[in-house]
Amino acid sequence: MGWTGFLKTNQNDRAVCSKAIEVIERNANKQLQLIEDLLDTSQLTEGQFQLVTAPTDLARVAELAVDVVRPAIDAKGLQLQRYIEAGGPRPIVDERRLQQVIWNLLSNAIKFTPAGGVIELELKYADSQACIIVKDNGIGIDMDLLPHVFERFRQGDLSKVKQGGLGLGLAIARDLVVLHGGTIEVESRGAGQGTRFVVKLPLANAWRESSVVRSPAALASAI
Repeated sequence: MGWTGFLKTNQNDRAVCSKAIEVIERNANKQLQLIEDLLDTSQLTEGQFQLVTAPTDLARVAELAVDVVRPAIDAKGLQLQRYIEAGGPRPIVDERRLQQVIWNLLSNAIKFTPAGGVIELELKYADSQACIIVKDNGIGIDMDLLPHVFERFRQGDLSKVKQGGLGLGLAIARDLVVLHGGTIEVESRGAGQGTRFVVKLPLANAWRESSVVRSPAALASAI
């Protein structure tokens, strides 16, 4: 709101106007993401969430997720290493929501990895499962917090990051993976030791192509 005031009173100053628009756009996008996270959480907890599923190229989904977070990676000077196995099986999943899972994990890695750090994104297939791994060499997770990272409104040490959040991204990612019949795990050796998230999705499931699937009523108890 303060920057809108600067726009009103400094309309002839191009530098001020450019900076104001940049700040307003960045914070509007951040607020939009917070609102969407709250809406997703509400639908998930009420059992009203829907998946629209179809046979999906996971390599393409991974690349689309990278495109979303690429500006943040470049702005922070991070290195992204991709190990994406192309041409694999096409599981029946909700492409948009699975993309959301991956970029939530990447966004978390970006937030907690210092400038110049390394993030790895891996997609591979083994044992009738698709395995998506997001690994970073960031600040890691304290052992006391590790069992609680997927809980709503729980966050790591925000004193070392510029922007926080509501602590919903990882909880939503977990819920979406569960709805797909998969699992998600987190590993860290402690503070300063980086973090590794592993998502496993079944390659054989009973959902029909292009079907609409309601979240199971038992989701709240399952998660």
